[in-house]
Amino acid sequence: MCTAKVNARVVPGRSGWYVALKASGHHNHPVTKHQWFNYAENRKITDEGLTLDAEEMHKAGAHTKGILAYLRERSGEFCMLPVWFL
Repeated sequence: MCTAKVNARVVPGRSGWYVALKASGHHNHPVTKHQWFNYAENRKITDEGLTLDAEEMHKAGAHTKGILAYLRERSGEFCMLPVWFL
């Protein structure tokens, strides 16, 4: 039996409401491509050089789609930009 579990709840904060998440357990079975894609850590760029390139492109006024295309081409992986890029 799979023990992976994510619990979410809405909590009050100083400037509004927030979603608090708690993850526990792990998958003891193969996951599908769709399930794998839903894990944010699988869509992050971890190469420091690519991250710096993306920051420079953003500062230079490059569009989000162009930055993503560059990152996908260089890393060979599907990735998403951090929220602060949008």
